[in-house]
Amino acid sequence: MRRLRAALLALVLLAPLPFVCDSSVYARAPARVAPDTENSDPPAAFLYQPFEGTGYFRITAYFDHTCPDYNATGGEPAEDLTVFSGHTLAEHCRSFYSDGTPAAGCTGPIRAFDNTTWELPHAYYSGHDGYDFAVSGQALSAARGLVTFADWKGDCGWMVEIMHDDLGSGYKTRYCHLEPHSNEQYGVELGTMVWDAGQPIGIIDNSGASSGTHLHFSVWRYNGDAPPDKQWNPTDPFGWDISVSPTDPLVACNGEQSHNLWVGGWPQLKGDPPTEPSPLVEGEFRGGWFGAGVAPPCVPRAEFLDIESFPDGTVVQPGQSMDKWWRLKNTGTCDWSGYQLMFESGEQMGGPGSVAIPTTAAGASIDIHVPMVAPTSGGDHAGYWRIVSPSGAWVDGGRLWIKVSVAGSTTSDHIISFTADPASPSTANTVLLHARVNWWSEFRAMRVRVGDQSMETSETDHVFQWDTTSVPRGDHAIVLEVATHSDLSWSSPERRTILYTLEGEPAPSNHAPNRPTLVSPYDWYVTVGSPPQLCAQAQGDPDGDPVSQYYFDVRGHDLWNSGWISSNCVTPS
Repeated sequence: MRRLRAALLALVLLAPLPFVCDSSVYARAPARVAPDTENSDPPAAFLYQPFEGTGYFRITAYFDHTCPDYNATGGEPAEDLTVFSGHTLAEHCRSFYSDGTPAAGCTGPIRAFDNTTWELPHAYYSGHDGYDFAVSGQALSAARGLVTFADWKGDCGWMVEIMHDDLGSGYKTRYCHLEPHSNEQYGVELGTMVWDAGQPIGIIDNSGASSGTHLHFSVWRYNGDAPPDKQWNPTDPFGWDISVSPTDPLVACNGEQSHNLWVGGWPQLKGDPPTEPSPLVEGEFRGGWFGAGVAPPCVPRAEFLDIESFPDGTVVQPGQSMDKWWRLKNTGTCDWSGYQLMFESGEQMGGPGSVAIPTTAAGASIDIHVPMVAPTSGGDHAGYWRIVSPSGAWVDGGRLWIKVSVAGSTTSDHIISFTADPASPSTANTVLLHARVNWWSEFRAMRVRVGDQSMETSETDHVFQWDTTSVPRGDHAIVLEVATHSDLSWSSPERRTILYTLEGEPAPSNHAPNRPTLVSPYDWYVTVGSPPQLCAQAQGDPDGDPVSQYYFDVRGHDLWNSGWISSNCVTPS
């Protein structure tokens, strides 16, 4: 596959396309471009909005013109960060009201940039090499170009990188914290062409060093006269306010003079009419929000509270009924009235196309339920859903999903038995799962998976303890898996599945005592002649109950058992 990819890449680069690049150029990067200075001719704007959605968006971290190297450059951190208008963190606070009134604990006036309304972001830090957009959904290509990277990239998480040299720009863009492999569903892979701005290239997520779903977007410019390890340098696509100083402070760091690269001067979707930030609305808290036209009366936003049924990876039976629900908080300023949860992509799993969301006030929380049915085929399955407003707009933070694993075959060559105590159905708050397998030379481990829990052991006879105190009542698939030394990732284990039903409220359990130890003589004792006296040592009870009776079982040429007796010693007859 690696050789095939390399061959395809060479074909793309050598094909007679308007993309000015060849195989040797790709190995070295774009054509030689001189460093930017304040006297350079500004490049033509070519970038469009790198995420879907119209109207307002929020920037939570800005580009640092002092030096975008993720290091403090001297003095207090507040003095190290300079944004594109010349503001520093030391001069201004985190957020302002649109009438110029600073937020609590802040001082200093608000300052416009390029005669448009602009407020400082509500969060930023020294050394940042791009922009963090607090958005979700699809990441979009900011311009046409060649995909030069699509994989995991350290703190950046899952990243797609696009080189735009066919535009004569010497620029490339990076899109960080994407959902791993989400680019593949759009045919975006190493060596493929992105033919236009606005093409989906992945799903915005939270991978890598990230504290929440957002898109880290950065722009890099090539300087062929620099040392090899410094030929690509970050630059600010919002440019630099030359009324503050003719020279961008970035020049002292990496030689770059930033220019505004947005078509129309501001991020906007390809095909949308040019817009500018909206005018001030007296008393409105902007806090880093930008948008076009008249400011909306409220801003819709949702936050998943990490409470749900059927968490990611839950094991279910084929065709099992599922009441999937998520707990969310309305963190926006709009009351949810007429909002819906709509199916977006993946597998619908028998669910409806949309579900009406009950009216939810701003600041309130709600559980959103969707009835589903597990697929009948084994393996991993996923479906994605979106919260939409009455106008059909996607709500920021409102992308939800279900990811379940459907149990496969229940046959096995080595599993002897797999039982649950107490038997299903029950109201127990603890269920003991007894698994026994035949040992063979390739045996590595066995594990039990139930819901999002996984319990593993290298023993061949083991009792797993499933705590059901906080487990929802209903049907649960419990899967025993056995893996070999050659299957370290549990990709093809032997399986046996049982369906367990929890009923009512969790109640104290009454489990069988722990298996006693045969101390005289010992397990698997072989004797010829007179039978020996057998004595057992109790090993306690999971519920703390006293052990009062014993059962001895003799297996061999002659089968014999004692039945239940009060003594811990017996002589077989």
